[in-house]
Amino acid sequence: MYDVIFDFSSSSGGGGKKRAEAYAAELETRGLRVLFLLNDRLARFNGSQRYVSFEYVRKGSFERLLNDGKRVQHYHGKALWYFAYGVPIYQKIGERNWYHLSNVLPFARGRYSAPLGLKMKMGLLGQRVRRRRANIDQFSAESLFGRTCLKERLCLEPDGITLQNGVDETWGGPTERQGRHDSRYAVTVGTYSYKRLDRVRDVFMHVRGKMGLEKLRIVGDTAGVAKSLSRSPHVELLGSMDLSQVLPLVAGADLFISASEIENSSNAVLEALSLDTESVLTCIPSHLEMVDRKGVDSFVLNGVEYMIAGKKDLVPEYRKSWSEVVDAMLKAMGF
Repeated sequence: MYDVIFDFSSSSGGGGKKRAEAYAAELETRGLRVLFLLNDRLARFNGSQRYVSFEYVRKGSFERLLNDGKRVQHYHGKALWYFAYGVPIYQKIGERNWYHLSNVLPFARGRYSAPLGLKMKMGLLGQRVRRRRANIDQFSAESLFGRTCLKERLCLEPDGITLQNGVDETWGGPTERQGRHDSRYAVTVGTYSYKRLDRVRDVFMHVRGKMGLEKLRIVGDTAGVAKSLSRSPHVELLGSMDLSQVLPLVAGADLFISASEIENSSNAVLEALSLDTESVLTCIPSHLEMVDRKGVDSFVLNGVEYMIAGKKDLVPEYRKSWSEVVDAMLKAMGF
């Protein structure tokens, strides 16, 4: 019998990988018997574990479409808690079942920029979660904004809890601060349509002369980047990168830019603020939650409001370590 089964099988990288790694490291020290279901496209987690075990699940798009609920049926009755990271809870697996909102798009109100295929995919995911909402005993999101979206769209009775992204206490240490790079540059992370790289470019061009910036460096999949942007002499497309590569890049930047239309809670923004890299952020709900706006400058560009923030402006709720985030989750579970 497991104390908790964590289902991260839908996540093949990014925030899900980071959260799973942090949870596994923390939970090994807590003495609970825990199983992680991970996507088989992830690199195998390192190290032998006494209390924490891992199983790798094949879960491509086709498997999710046809066989999404069946893959966890045999775990029924084998855990006190089943924690589903963005996965619809098709049936009650644990004695208690927890849904964590990993992506706000399936429950977002209003418009956001995305290809039709992505909107259809997000709509289907939202529909599947709503149809099984009776199986949700507890829920969480990475921001109050995400929690509110989920609660309102699913008409959930409990208020849920916020499990922010944790701050790694080593951020900002010697590894990330090994001197400035050879040119002054701005950086942005993520290339999905709702990240609005067109607006990122607008901000860059707006402040470029004043700050003496030479390059805009863009981290993320290059496939969907507009040719007009990729051909700009001021832009460098760096492609997808590991966190170990992203942190020094963000720490060494003169400016971090996020022009997102919508976010559950941005890891990249938290990393930039924690590393004390000056950041220009759109004034969307999840960004506003992170920042104490007293004394924070703002400006409007092409009808969009931005704020300029740094580490001193990061609110206490978003300075929590992963240990504190795990403590809050375990307390809600009754451990």
